[in-house]
Amino acid sequence: MLEVEQATMNHEAQQRLAQIRDQLGIAAPAESAPEPEPAPAPPEGGSSPPA
Repeated sequence: MLEVEQATMNHEAQQRLAQIRDQLGIAAPAESAPEPEPAPAPPEGGSSPPA
């Protein structure tokens, strides 16, 4: 039962934040920001190319 109450309070708080953002003209943050792609793996055998 506690989880339901907390979820309800969280939902109401999110709605209130959205309302305040609208009033202030602030854009809402992205729902799920895309994760940056990982850097490519270095080539095997060391960090410098063979001479």
